[in-house]
Amino acid sequence: MVACTLLVTTLLRALETTIPAESPALILYDVFPDQMEEVENGLTSLDASSSTELLPLVRARLAKVNEQPIAELLANDSQARREAMGDEYKLSYLSGNPEGLELVSGQWWTSPAPKGAPVFMAMEDREANELGLSAGDQVQFTAQGQPITAEIRAIYRQKGLQTRFWFEGILQDGALDNLISRYVGAVYQSDPAAKTSQQWLARNIPNVITLRTADWLQTAGNLLNKAAAGLAAVATVSLLASLLVLSSVVSVSRRRQLYEANLLHCLGARHQAIRQAMLLETGLLTFLATVFATALGALIALPLADLALKLPAGDLWWLGAMVAGIVSSLALLGGLLPTLKAMRLNPAVLLREGG
Repeated sequence: MVACTLLVTTLLRALETTIPAESPALILYDVFPDQMEEVENGLTSLDASSSTELLPLVRARLAKVNEQPIAELLANDSQARREAMGDEYKLSYLSGNPEGLELVSGQWWTSPAPKGAPVFMAMEDREANELGLSAGDQVQFTAQGQPITAEIRAIYRQKGLQTRFWFEGILQDGALDNLISRYVGAVYQSDPAAKTSQQWLARNIPNVITLRTADWLQTAGNLLNKAAAGLAAVATVSLLASLLVLSSVVSVSRRRQLYEANLLHCLGARHQAIRQAMLLETGLLTFLATVFATALGALIALPLADLALKLPAGDLWWLGAMVAGIVSSLALLGGLLPTLKAMRLNPAVLLREGG
């Protein structure tokens, strides 16, 4: 029950955070430099309230790290060397930080790229960690046969499922001007206007690839909702099974517990003392059951969420503990209350029936 609760909640939270507060209506790919003005003017003519944001995209390969060729740097790790030399890095400018990138270390800059000197660069944390890079290191890329030397000034992380373009490197403005052959962008407008804009782009500028975010979010939402519904069904069955098992265990010991309680009463123990002992015992059992269920459920759910779903769930442990506590309390107190009620009957009758 705890494991299913953690997985369901993780999926539902992922669905919520997938939808940005101000989601663009359209995502644009492969806009050529000479088409930028036509695209912006055309979209504005269709919807005067629309706003278009275009970012340059340059694909490059990593050639050197701190003036050492990547082949030499990773000479002892053939797999890492192949991956590093084969990967394409998507480079762009900050341009107002439309992706809302979060700095892990270092600082952004405000100056444009200088001529004839290494430019400043911010690198994605995943790529930087794989190569052991940090602020102050120098890297060299090759794009269209031309070298790009950059000094890492900052490390940033992506926004997870909200990331639209997933740039691996952000450079100073002007550093890529001679290499820009395409742009990507986001269009902010209403969804009905986005449908019209998508049709207009397909007729007039067919090379531009468009993605309507409403379609993507609906598809992602449907998939996550189906997965969450399946896990919720499993969780419901687990809840019923847990209650049945715990209730059956409680009911088996109930008659014996009632017999011993009334025997103690006949020997001089007060009902209040017996009830307090029963409540203490039930409280301890509930606590132990909650701790055990929380630990075991987290041990099952957290690796699944991390490895299979690629989603963090460690901060939801308290929810698993709350569910475990509620289920344990319902089962154990459900068996205790009838016992306490029965203690009000004639002890002689209860002893005779219990014997």
